[in-house]
Amino acid sequence: MKLLRWIAFLPVGALLIALAQLAVAFVAERAPFWTAAPVILFFGAIIAMAAIVPCQIAPDPKIGATILLTLFVFLELVALASFLPKAPVFPAVARLYADVVLVIGGFIGGSIRPEAGVE
Repeated sequence: MKLLRWIAFLPVGALLIALAQLAVAFVAERAPFWTAAPVILFFGAIIAMAAIVPCQIAPDPKIGATILLTLFVFLELVALASFLPKAPVFPAVARLYADVVLVIGGFIGGSIRPEAGVE
């Protein structure tokens, strides 16, 4: 069972993080600033859950959070290097906000102890 959880947490994490970033990018690029900013800020907890849930799927949340955040930060730095120079200001700030919230969610997910009997 543990092997299945180790195998499942990374694809689930990648999918949830991609969906969270896609939603932020969709709202930031298509809605006016005064509408998009409160929506993105309001759903910050849901964005954080995109990193908390996969860390809780892993048998050891601290190791799961370390793996997930290491891969996320590395890939996001590469993506931001190509995205930020040509991006409008608000979508870039919204994406950076989502990145920070995802990293905070990963730290929270790694520090929460799984419930007893989940093994």
